[in-house]
Amino acid sequence: MGTFLFVTGAASVDPLPSWRDTVAKQRIFDFVANVTQPGPSYIAPQNRIVLFADDGTLWPEMPLSAALAEDPLRDPVSGRRYADLVYTPMSEMVAFLRASGFTVYIVAGGEADAIRPWASQTFDVSPHQVVRSRAAIPGEPIMAFVSSDADLGLLAGPRLGVVVDHTDAAAQPVQIVDKAPSRGWLVVDVARDWRRGLPAAPWPEH
Repeated sequence: MGTFLFVTGAASVDPLPSWRDTVAKQRIFDFVANVTQPGPSYIAPQNRIVLFADDGTLWPEMPLSAALAEDPLRDPVSGRRYADLVYTPMSEMVAFLRASGFTVYIVAGGEADAIRPWASQTFDVSPHQVVRSRAAIPGEPIMAFVSSDADLGLLAGPRLGVVVDHTDAAAQPVQIVDKAPSRGWLVVDVARDWRRGLPAAPWPEH
């Protein structure tokens, strides 16, 4: 399979180098091209809203509340910054969508207040874009990224729902993956679609 490029004006670049050149990557490129370029599917920038569930989607599943109470920026065991424990492919995805005129919201539930200081810096979004629930978001999202059954509600409405399936690890199977074909959601198989996950060492053991 050849190299996948996202064409912007006269320049052709790959904004997702940590993603393999698979159907999943191309479908995301096609969707973004359709809503950002003139045509019947075009959506004005103010209406390009994308949601990301937090743990499991942007970074590994981890109970952060207690750790964040000690230090809102660093893991108390490893001493590493939480920003360094974000999935590289998802960091690239957030940057790509922001550059394409999307407004990014991170839906973090009860941990929203705790993660807001470092998450807003890491993903270069305003603090108010790290929210507890979808109800806090003005407007209707057109795209959503999730990874667990608990995130199912975020997929109601967006034109493109993306389910991150952690087939690269001993993760518990999620029903949302089984529902994806009939709902038209895109499944990102981490073992197949990502070149790498974390930028360095794996998530620290607690």
